[in-house]
Formats: sequence, C-alpha cells, structure tokens
Amino acid sequence: VVVADSEEICDRALKLIKILWEERPFILDMDESLKPDAPKIMSEVKRHNPSAKEPNTVAAEEVEIGDVKKGFAEADKVIEYTIKRAWNTPAGVEALSCVARWRGDFLDIWVHHQVSPQGNLSASQESWITSGITLGKAGRPFTDWSKITLTFPYQGSLFGGLAWLGYSTAFVRLATVLAKRAGGKPVKLLYDESNFYCNGDEAGTFVCKVGVKKDGTITAAQWDIIGVRNPIFDKTYECTAIPNVRGTHKWSFVNKGLQTCFRHGAHACVPHGVMMDRVAVELGLDPTEVALKNDGCRGHDWDWVTRYQKDNGFPQRWSLKEVIDAGKEAVGWDRKWHAPGAKKLANEKMHGVGFISINEWDWRGKWDWHDTGCLACLVVRGGKVNILALHSDSGINTESGFRQCVASELGMNCEDVLVQEQHSDVGTYELAAPGGSWGTPFTVPQLVVAARELKQKILGYAVQSRPGFSIEPVSAFFPNQKPGELDIKNSEIY
Repeated sequence: VVVADSEEICDRALKLIKILWEERPFILDMDESLKPDAPKIMSEVKRHNPSAKEPNTVAAEEVEIGDVKKGFAEADKVIEYTIKRAWNTPAGVEALSCVARWRGDFLDIWVHHQVSPQGNLSASQESWITSGITLGKAGRPFTDWSKITLTFPYQGSLFGGLAWLGYSTAFVRLATVLAKRAGGKPVKLLYDESNFYCNGDEAGTFVCKVGVKKDGTITAAQWDIIGVRNPIFDKTYECTAIPNVRGTHKWSFVNKGLQTCFRHGAHACVPHGVMMDRVAVELGLDPTEVALKNDGCRGHDWDWVTRYQKDNGFPQRWSLKEVIDAGKEAVGWDRKWHAPGAKKLANEKMHGVGFISINEWDWRGKWDWHDTGCLACLVVRGGKVNILALHSDSGINTESGFRQCVASELGMNCEDVLVQEQHSDVGTYELAAPGGSWGTPFTVPQLVVAARELKQKILGYAVQSRPGFSIEPVSAFFPNQKPGELDIKNSEIY
C-alpha cells in the first residue's frame, strides 16, 4: 500500500518501487490442482475448512437428500452428460475507490459501491463480515452509526455486493483506518484494475446423471462438480419437485483471481437449464413443459406449494407458469419452437429458440447481515407516495420494483408512487443494496409492512374531521364511516 498526500506524489512513489519476483509453481486448471501429485501452490494461505487436504484442496463436500439410488431405479431412463464452464471475468470500466475523512468522532465516507458500509463500521460484535481490520481495542466498532455520513455517487460497472475483493468488508475499513491515522485529512484509497482480478463463481466441471420418467418427471439428479459451488442444493433443489438429489463438490487453489458471486443465480442457470433441456431432447418434449412438470420446492410438487400458499395467506399464483405463458405469447413460442438442430436457414445457419429458468430469491433472507437491512420512510405529498431512503443507483432500475410493491399494497397507481433517492445521508433511512438477489428480498418485505401501515393511516384520516384555518374543523371526507368500510383503488379512496 502506498499512501501519499496527493495522487501525483503517489504515482511518483509507485514508479520508484522495485519488485523482485520469485518464480513459483503455478496451476491454472482446477482439475489438475486436485491431483494428489500436483505441486503445492499458495502455501502461505490458511485453509480453515475441515475437509481441506494437501496439496491444494480448499474444500470437499458430499450431500444427499432423499434416496438417489431408489430414484434412478424408478426412472424410465437415466441420462448422463458432462458440462465444462469457463471462468467469467467482468471487464468493468471503473476502479475500486473510497474516500474517508474523520471530523473528530464523526466519519464522512464516499464509496464506489452499492453496499452501505455503515453497519459494518459500527458493528459492536465481530463476525465474518466485520473481522480483520479493527480500530482501537479488538471488537470495538469504528464509531456510532449516527456519526457516519455516507455519500453514494451514481455507480457504474457493479457486479454484486460481495465482489471486488471484499470491498464492503475490508476495503472501506482500510480507508477508514488510514484516514484516522492521517489526523483529519481526507484519504482516498484506489485499487485500479481491480475488476480484472476477480472472476465469477460459475466456472467448473459438472458430471451429471439424471433419472426421468417418460412424461418428463425427474426422479433423481446427481451432480458431481469441480468448482467453487454446487448449485444443485442452493438453487435446483429449492425450486423443483425433484425428491432425490445428490451432489459432490471439490474446490482447489488455482493461480487465477478470486472467484466470488458477481451475479447471484448465474452459477445455477446453466447446469439447471441444461438438465431440463437434456431431458426434453431425450424424450422429445418442449423444455417449458419439462420445467413446469418439475416445478416445486424442496422435492414437493406445485400442488403442495399451492396448499402451502393457501394455508399461510400467500396469493394463489404459479409464477413460473405465468412467466412462461406471457413469454410464449410475446415471442410466438408455439409457432417458432422446434427440437434442437431440426431447422437450418437458407444461409446455412442453424435456427433455434431456447428457454431457461431458475429460482432467484431464496437465500438472502436467512442471513444475519449487519449492513444490508432496510428502513424506508413513506410520505404522502400532493397525492403522491414518496419512498424516502438512501440508495445507490447502479443503473439496474430496482426502483421500479419497489414502486410496484408499494403501489400494489396501497391500491395506488404505480405512477403515483415515487422513489426519492438520496445519495448522501447518515443512514436514518436506507434501502438495501440494489443488486438483484440482494435488494429485492431485503427491501420489499419492509416496504410491504410500511405500505400496509400507511394505508390504514390514510383510511383513518379520511374518516376524521381535520383542523382548518378557522376555528371550526373541516368535515371528514367520509363522515359517519369507519376505516374498515373504505378501500383504495387506482389512487382513489372509495
């Protein structure tokens, strides 16, 4: 780390550094790295997983749910295939940066990220998200949340909350420490070209075995992978009726950049979609039919999900079928779809139309994150409902989803619900990071609760007399009626 009073001095210092390189063994392929006779690489890295072993294995896992052997025996056909996925490296155009400045006990920070670090910097208990860099005594927070002023400029080239070498957990904290040592001077921390040293977590070799009935019902699935994650459990099992699944997973060091979650769900899309496609091809079925046949949750079919929805007060909706039906109509699927490789165009190019689906929202809500909560303020002004909160605009338009959820709960038209996005605040009100898998499950439940409370206040106000400019109060909009007798539709009370 080079620290200087200006970027010019920092650049001059960087040019004066002389580096002595030591050539060491390197491996670029994870399959090669897992071999028992492979040269040991990254010997200085500590491996804490109990399943880690020499020379290079970071973790190994084997999990089975149900009875895979029984599921294969019940199948009319067993399909086996292998998928190999390459590394995905986002080529961002903006470097990782942070500016921090202390004013006594007060901290001002400007971050280039979509995640608010205020909870991270003010956490009173150490966890994996707040560990590593501390200020003062071990475990002591940097400062109180209310003393941190955060500024979110417009963001570009962002690929997920955990990306960029742990930006939200370590990088901002390091800038804060350096600023404290600078005695009140602002400190800018810059890590140029950082995007190019990170990779997605979807790469790997997938050896797959699937048992299926003639009607497309999958009875068992087994995925043995070499890579960072096996999505058969955190995605496919979560969103299908497949009762028997088994997965093995081996992860080892390679001399490439960090692999992390840039686009949650991306690691699952291809193996999940290929499984549905392979079943459809082998049985001569439409892949959308195969997806619907196996739609469900944790081994339960959609009839079970429907009963669960009814028993727990959820809307009676089959979201996958709704999306498929709308998509089919939009693209003319029933007219255009045909089996893969069955149609060649006049220019000798192959013609085809594909389909893929995956469950996106299933795991964030289970985590106890200190810096990703949501607290929004809903304000009615001039017939419009305004959502007031700190939020990072990274250009992916999560705001429209927030507006639609609030409008639906209130009975308002969507155009009558606005997001008053604040780019600087001390964190009184804050929307969760906008990243697709992150922002929606953390933010929407809070907005739904707030919208329901606001609706009751609006209806209660409609039946009460109101203070006027004169001595006499103004009559209620709906005198002699109770709030429960009213409702809101198309932004009007009736």
